[in-house]
Amino acid sequence: MFDGGRRSRELQRARSDREATVAEIDALRDRIANEVWAAYSRVKTARRQQEAAAALLVSAEQSYDAAREAYRFGVRNLLDVVAAQKALAQARTEDVNARVQLLLQIASLAFRTADLMTARPPGTHP
Repeated sequence: MFDGGRRSRELQRARSDREATVAEIDALRDRIANEVWAAYSRVKTARRQQEAAAALLVSAEQSYDAAREAYRFGVRNLLDVVAAQKALAQARTEDVNARVQLLLQIASLAFRTADLMTARPPGTHP
């Protein structure tokens, strides 16, 4: 019977709702991909910073050892040794900070990719 176009309006509304839902899913998928990519980029950056901090630490240790050795032979003074010691302490701090940042960024990436949800304790089976 005649329904005044009710069915066609309902059908059109259902199509519109479906298109809106598909658009929302696409937007959510894009947002998730962006978050994962950003987290991955932060991990790569943190890894490079940690590598640089480790190289700085090695250099500071060598400098401190050289300053102590030179002081022992009377070539350098105590202020040089203290300055090298201070640089070594700062390099150690930077190394620890870089390691912490790397671990935080790895955890963030794992969270973004849902690895934390699927990770199992060692020795357990699926």
